[in-house]
Amino acid sequence: MFIFEFLSSFFGSSLLICLISILAFIYAARLVNQQSIKLNQVPHSLLNYYGFYSFLWVFFPSIIILVLWSLLSKTFIDNQFLFLVQESYPKLPESFIFLKLAQIQNISAGLLETNDILMKELSERYISYQKTSIQLRVLVILTLVFFGLLYSFIRLSPKLKARIYIEDTLRRTFLLAALVAILTTVGIISALLYQAFIFFFTIPFTRFFLWNSLVANGCSERRCN
Repeated sequence: MFIFEFLSSFFGSSLLICLISILAFIYAARLVNQQSIKLNQVPHSLLNYYGFYSFLWVFFPSIIILVLWSLLSKTFIDNQFLFLVQESYPKLPESFIFLKLAQIQNISAGLLETNDILMKELSERYISYQKTSIQLRVLVILTLVFFGLLYSFIRLSPKLKARIYIEDTLRRTFLLAALVAILTTVGIISALLYQAFIFFFTIPFTRFFLWNSLVANGCSERRCN
């Protein structure tokens, strides 16, 4: 029970992934070394590359799912819960629906108390949704870690071109990171240009750069002097 509660946290799950990935790295390097001695065959790559091969298969799929799940689960639960709130309060306007959802979140977090039976039921259901999401996340992470270990160890052999695989993976990762950075920069510049266009569409270009401080303050030079 304590172990499952520990794994329910983001830190606990990420720590488990890191530990198993490191153990997979160590065991994979030793396994290929033993196979090469037993078969009297020189490995295609250095032993560390075989370790990194298993490390990548265990670490990356599980840590990506963990991060995405942690970032998107609350939004998904809130969107699903909006329908329940709308069904429970059909006469409320949309703005009050979001207010009710915020109240339910505060009640479920213990920040707010209420005597409303319906609000209590909805807050308990919200807590149940959160627990279910966390339990599913832990099960999915453990499954990915297990199959990552299984797949990488099945493929391990001195003939495996681990160095080429690792280099290709790193090259694609760096390319993806560069692409994300470029798209982020383009998005920021586009947003700035759009806001500038809206601003100068509202306020003329000449008025912005050639404005008079006295006129802006509501007085002429003769009156203010």
